[in-house]
Amino acid sequence: MDFPKNREIDALVPEYTEKGDATHVYLRDGSDYVIDVTLKTVLKFLAYRSCRDICRLREWSAEHTHKRLNNPLPLDEELVLMPYRARHPRVAGDAIMGCVNAAAGVRLKEDEGTLLLTAGGHKLRSLWKPETTQEHLDRAFSICRELLEILDEKILRRLKMVGAVR
Repeated sequence: MDFPKNREIDALVPEYTEKGDATHVYLRDGSDYVIDVTLKTVLKFLAYRSCRDICRLREWSAEHTHKRLNNPLPLDEELVLMPYRARHPRVAGDAIMGCVNAAAGVRLKEDEGTLLLTAGGHKLRSLWKPETTQEHLDRAFSICRELLEILDEKILRRLKMVGAVR
């Protein structure tokens, strides 16, 4: 699957097409397109591409947030996917959750419902109340901070190893 780099992804949203379930990919440069695979397949591919175990990522996120459901998916410090309710299912078992990249920067706006404003300028409607969406955003931002702190520690340790920092 030819797919954009993690830092380029703004949001991934399930969508119905003539061919069935698909994924709408929103990018930080403002563009978007639809691919004919489910969101679950896209998430598995992203984890696989990064040599990550998606189950372990979800466990780590649950440990960090102290919540069991709908936790952010921290694929790396440039791609922390915050789930949100994106659509109503047509049939039982349909994917209803989309996800936005909290690491790219997401804002919440109340405008006849709940809108998520992404770094790429996309406006995505959440079916959750603004308070619920904000709680999930706060959890995702917390995980972003944690991942950046871990990265900072790694960089500092590396710089000390090569003698650039004392």
